[in-house]
Amino acid sequence: MSQFQAVLRDRVEEAVREMCAAREGGNDGRAEFYVARLAELFELAARHGVDTQGWVEDPAVAALVTSTRH
Repeated sequence: MSQFQAVLRDRVEEAVREMCAAREGGNDGRAEFYVARLAELFELAARHGVDTQGWVEDPAVAALVTSTRH
């Protein structure tokens, strides 16, 4: 895994943690911010040909991110 991929994956993991924490805390606005952030990160990965399969294990989170992709 390249350094770019490693940093990108770390940012995805961080965004997932923050999104889950926001949802658990009832902060829907903040959670939506992280959903958008995840979509941006996955779009960046796609533009650079990075395979992100399996990066997000929770099906509900993966569905949220997938639904925001164009």
